Order: sequence, then structure tokens, then C-alpha cells
Amino acid sequence: MLNRSALSNEKEIFSSVKAKLGHMGSASRKVAQVVLENPAEVIHLSITEMAEKAGVSEATVVRFSQDLGFKGYQDFKIHLSLALVRPLKSLDVQIESGDSPKTVMEKVCQTIIQTIYDTLEVIDEDALARAIEVLAKARRIQLFGCGRSGIMAKDAENRFLKLGLWARAFSDSHNAAQACSTLGREDAIVIISYSGTTKEVLKVAEIARSNGVTIIAITRYAKTPLSRLADINLWTSSPESHFRSDGVSSRFAQLCIIDAIYAGLFVRFSDRFDEAVQKATSALADFRL
Repeated sequence: MLNRSALSNEKEIFSSVKAKLGHMGSASRKVAQVVLENPAEVIHLSITEMAEKAGVSEATVVRFSQDLGFKGYQDFKIHLSLALVRPLKSLDVQIESGDSPKTVMEKVCQTIIQTIYDTLEVIDEDALARAIEVLAKARRIQLFGCGRSGIMAKDAENRFLKLGLWARAFSDSHNAAQACSTLGREDAIVIISYSGTTKEVLKVAEIARSNGVTIIAITRYAKTPLSRLADINLWTSSPESHFRSDGVSSRFAQLCIIDAIYAGLFVRFSDRFDEAVQKATSALADFRL
């Protein structure tokens, strides 16, 4: 996690890089130059691509990130992406009692749009790719979320079933715990939780971990008990405000990740899933007028 004693704000990343530039070794300076010249490109580069672009070793990229106070290159990229985020529109998302219906709608839409944009910036591309690989190979897939996150789990179940994958979604923690106790190392569980701190969620995650199940968490970017238990973290971002407590924007961010996983599975393994999708579509044809 970011060392806040070194950097108190994501916006200080660039000033910190510039301040340390004169004290860096020649290899680290090459990495710094790439970051300063085209930061928007850097957030999409893997560590191997970054090393090649800077003409240094991957170890140098890691060392550069750690010297700035980050856990590693991926942690550096996440905070760099946050530093690059720009508001889409100057609009106060706090809904006031005197707001007109149109103003309320504008604020709701702005919050959702900003959240989706921010989530795109902080998502870990490598983690998303690994999640797709794990789910494609899993013998069984369990999905779990409490409250509103349970609705997201059910939506993911419907998409995975269309691909012909074995998937079951739970919103009740007792049922989820029982089902999870039967899973093993060949299985995967997708846990959806914005806070990453719900007791029921953590209990199910602990059961899964004890059985060797691969845990994929769709959760907010933060160091939480859930993120520490998960094998793969798919980060979401959601503006912190009084309005955010309703969870509207976070659910849209979660849906974006679920859709990305579904589309990624279909594109990556089209030969395997194409027939299943066609059959599922055909099965539903008679239900439409």
C-alpha cells in the first residue's frame, strides 16, 4: 500500500518523481522519464512492457516504484491512474432537498459516469485476465454477495450460465457457507462486496480459502480484510459522498466488471463458448413475442 508519509496525495506522484530524479540511478531515471513523458500510456503497460519501453530490467521498474513509497509496480500504476483522473463535469453530486427532479437526475448520472470512468482507470488488467482464465478452467463457480451485491451475483450467474459454465449465486450467507464448504482447489468463487468488510462476506471467504478455492473479489480499491483474503482483486472506484451510501454508482461499477468478464470469456474462448451461447439464445427465442 502507498506509504502516505512519503506521498500524502496521488497528485504528488509527479512532483515526487521530479524531486527524486536527480538522486536516481541511470536506470531508474529512464523509468522516470517514461512516466513523466506519457503517464497515460504507462497505466496500460504491464511490467514487462514498461521495462522494454524504458530499456531496463523488470527489477528496476519494481525498485523505482518502491523507492517512491509504493508496494510495487502495480500499486504505483493504480495511484498513477488516480492522479490522472479528471472530473467529467463540475457538478456537485450532493443531492439537496431543494433540487429539482432534473437536477437530481443530473447528479445521479454524473456520479455513475464518473464512477465508471474511475473504475476503468484503476482496474488491474493483469488481474482481469487472470480472473477470466481461472473462471474458464474452474470446475464449479460460486458467486456471493450480501444485500444489493447479491443482485450483482445473480446477474453474473445468468451470464455464466449462458456460456455453459457451472455457476450458482447466493445472497444468503448461511447457504453460501454450506455450498462453499463443498468446493475445492478446482473451483472458484466470485465475492462481490463494495466495502470488503462485511462479516458474512469474510466468513464465506475464509471457508473458501481453507478449502483452497480460488477467490476473486470485486471490491473497492482499498486494503480491506476481503482484499487480503482474495487471490485476485478486481478493483472498483466510487465517489465518496453522502449520496454514495445508496450504492447506486458502486453497483454500476460492479456490473461493468461482470460484463467485462463475460465478454472476455467469450472472446478469449470463443471456440468453446460460441455453441453454448447459440443454444442459450435459441432456448429463449420462444419466450419472446
